[in-house]
Amino acid sequence: MTAATVEDHFSRKAYCVLGVPVDETNMAGVVSRVHRSVAESSPLFLSTPNLNFLTLSQRDSAFRRSLLESDLCSADGAGVLLICRLLRIPITSRVAGADLPEALQATHVPAGKALRIAFLGGEPGVGERAREAINAGDTSRMVCVAAIDPGVVTQETMGDPTIVERINAADADFLIVALGAQKGQAWLMANRHKLTVPVVSHLGATLNYVAGTVKRAPKIMQKLGLEWLWRIWEEPRLASRYLSDGGRLIWILTTRILPLGLWLRWPRASEASDGNGVWFDLDNPEYCTITIAGIVRDEQLAPMLEAFRSAVQSGRNVQLDFHRLKFFRMGFAGQVLMLEKTLQRQNRSLTITGAPPSVARALGWCGLGYLKAERTR
Repeated sequence: MTAATVEDHFSRKAYCVLGVPVDETNMAGVVSRVHRSVAESSPLFLSTPNLNFLTLSQRDSAFRRSLLESDLCSADGAGVLLICRLLRIPITSRVAGADLPEALQATHVPAGKALRIAFLGGEPGVGERAREAINAGDTSRMVCVAAIDPGVVTQETMGDPTIVERINAADADFLIVALGAQKGQAWLMANRHKLTVPVVSHLGATLNYVAGTVKRAPKIMQKLGLEWLWRIWEEPRLASRYLSDGGRLIWILTTRILPLGLWLRWPRASEASDGNGVWFDLDNPEYCTITIAGIVRDEQLAPMLEAFRSAVQSGRNVQLDFHRLKFFRMGFAGQVLMLEKTLQRQNRSLTITGAPPSVARALGWCGLGYLKAERTR
């Protein structure tokens, strides 16, 4: 892995939300990133975590891995923004995946070439209706080049090469997948490296909105965070999902978010620390150790990120020694996720050792408890 690639991972302004990275961005930032990836033919795996994504990630490690592997994760939903507010994460803009096609269509295309969209999945006939709806409008900025119905995708057909071949033959810039959250993310994880499409994303109900088979909630309901009520009205079959997600949100708020929010507001958060520091140790030939001490604030991450980059370039497994760590915020936790992501791509491991009790509890609350190890590998 080159130094430039490492720099790209750690330059993300990503925060840890229940063990999932969520980027500080807005719709304009996402649109700009999509256009840049298309212009440069550089891969962009875009995910839009909403409350359903967060709850799924807590019980499905493969689904969580798909969010960790994503190149950009924008906050989609009032539940995610509420959690960010409680955890003092400066993410206030909702970037709804359902709004992305319209935002892209309303944006001037930098290269003067229409953005080529392809759809995969959806109910029978819905993808074709969505294609017709896009192509009936202004095709100077966006055109739909394919609407592919893969039929029922099962575990056995997840890697069907003919589907990938059809997508690649369409020569699209942006593939929008609609196979259901878990199945859609799993399909992208299994096939994204075989695709020639630069930008890929599972955007769920977006296909229905573009096709006009389901209406979006009025703007006032979207702003008030009540779009879920409208969706239940439009699609009663979703009631059980929203009921389940609501119950899990209450449980997560009670057992993890509120305790973590109180911990983040403890007086130590505003204290100065004379013991702050980062130490990098390469004495062990199998792993490198990064010792982090004191109080780590999000505006003081530069020394940690330099150590993380050095650790990646060492070619070894990495151990974070927290025995002298007193306090951290979710920006630091987000960079730990970026370190985990980078090491996983190199088939290397990350472990956390020596966390004192209060820090260990905070790691569990924020979703990083699985990295803790009793002893050094």
